[in-house]
This record gives sequence, structure tokens and C-alpha cells, in this order.
Amino acid sequence: MTSQGAKIPDSFPKDVYMPAGATVIAAVTMPTGCNLTLESTDGAANVAQAFKTKMTAAGWQETMSMNQGTGTMLAYQKAERTASVIISGDSDKTQIHLTVVADKNAAAAKPAE
Repeated sequence: MTSQGAKIPDSFPKDVYMPAGATVIAAVTMPTGCNLTLESTDGAANVAQAFKTKMTAAGWQETMSMNQGTGTMLAYQKAERTASVIISGDSDKTQIHLTVVADKNAAAAKPAE
């Protein structure tokens, strides 16, 4: 389902990779983060490789990478935030589900100052 006028929220972190030319299908903000559904005309493998390159270049640590043939799942950690990416597609369109949230466990594990 396409949401007319969906856009990236102003609160979305600037250090999270956004594929050039991707269309925002849906955007949901939560108290602890954001979830975006994007659509790209780039192939799924190219989108996944771009996330791997750009996220690590921006200081995110890849914590999980799983290729299931029909899709790729990636997870990243940076400070007290996590980002998860699910990429799937056919020859015409690639769908990207991108979620960035504050990691309560990381915050709880941090020693008190």
C-alpha cells in the first residue's frame, strides 16, 4: 500500500544511509526511533552492498548479515542505537524496511557517571 506524501521524518538520524532515488512508501515514528519503508529501482544485491559500505563508513558496526536468496537482513549498532534493514525485491523494484531505535539494553549496560 503506497502512502501519498510519505517523507523521511526530520528526526530520522542523518548518519543512517538512505539509498539515492528511493521512494518513501511509509514512515512511522515511535518514541524510541523510526521505521521507514522505501522502494528503489536498484537491484536488491546492489542495495544491500551499498548499506554494508555506507553504514560501516558512517561508524556503524555490522552485527548481523543474512542472505536468504530472496532477501537480505542486516543489523547494525552504533553507540546506544540499533539499525535493522530488510531488503527484498524482484527485477523491477526493491523494497527496503529500515528501522532505527534506541537500544535500551546498551543504555542499561552503560555505567552510571
